[in-house]
Amino acid sequence: MLIVLALLAALAGLSWPSVRGMLANAQLRAAAKQVRVALATARWKAVESGEPQRFRYAPGSNWFEVGPLRSAAEEPHAPPGQGRRPARTQKTTRDFLPRGIWFAEPPGLEQAPDRPSPPEASDEDPDWRTVIFHPNGRCSQARIVLAGDHGLSIEVVLRGLTGTTKIGPVQQREQ
Repeated sequence: MLIVLALLAALAGLSWPSVRGMLANAQLRAAAKQVRVALATARWKAVESGEPQRFRYAPGSNWFEVGPLRSAAEEPHAPPGQGRRPARTQKTTRDFLPRGIWFAEPPGLEQAPDRPSPPEASDEDPDWRTVIFHPNGRCSQARIVLAGDHGLSIEVVLRGLTGTTKIGPVQQREQ
């Protein structure tokens, strides 16, 4: 009985690194899907409300925001009785990536002409990267890279004309 238990423990010890690698891949893919859903939500809100929306994140952090391009405090207010319908106030929602995953800068910022660039730095805060969605469904092209603790990364590419996203394969992160 002890020999069988020792063999099972040795087998579990040998297989643990591959199991840990599979778990890291799955966690990174789930985070990429979470970002894809947030991008689709921002696009949907822009089309539905008729107001530009933004998806923004800070490289090196694990959180992001989806909300209107202009906050409610920045909106110009028309005097009452001017026939203008009051704008619906939209809140900015903040969400977090799973523990151990963060937004990274894309490697090699020099891009091929057909390759999307990383999101632009925001004028209001240069540490943020922002993707803007317009009411017609178009957006700025973007390449968002997520990195994990185990030296892995995954890329989410956003097409500007159609607003569609594509999740790339999990890769070893370049140093």
